[in-house]
Amino acid sequence: MKRLYLMRHSEAIDADANITDPQRKLTSQGIADTQKVMQYLLSHEIIFDCIINSQAMRSVETSKIIAAGMNLEENKIHSDVKLYLKDAASFFDILFELDDSLSEVALVGHNPHITGFANYFLEEKISSMAPSTMVCVEINTNSWSDINLADCRKIFMITP
Repeated sequence: MKRLYLMRHSEAIDADANITDPQRKLTSQGIADTQKVMQYLLSHEIIFDCIINSQAMRSVETSKIIAAGMNLEENKIHSDVKLYLKDAASFFDILFELDDSLSEVALVGHNPHITGFANYFLEEKISSMAPSTMVCVEINTNSWSDINLADCRKIFMITP
């Protein structure tokens, strides 16, 4: 059994002439919302085996706040360019390469792609994941390379 946690990065500052999209950092509200998600996870005794985020600063910061709350070692947080404004096929590529000893994996990405990927696993589709929204699905397989073929069910969806 695998559990996949899909999270849209938290609220970030707007891009402008001095700040490119990948450099956008979290706002104070984004930090607070990420901490609320982290508290929810801890209250349900959820600890990730690893977190994979895009290389955009807002995604990295979201991941680091969650990881710090879980006391996750830094080597369990990975950045992957395939999560930055890519499609579901890229997300599957990342997951297919995971070691099967990992059971609880989080991806932190961007809209609209993270929502589209979540909808792959959801019976009741969602139109858009708001910042800091997390969807957890349980996938009935022991191998990450089979997740696109296995039965799954939504465990929860939270938005702070």
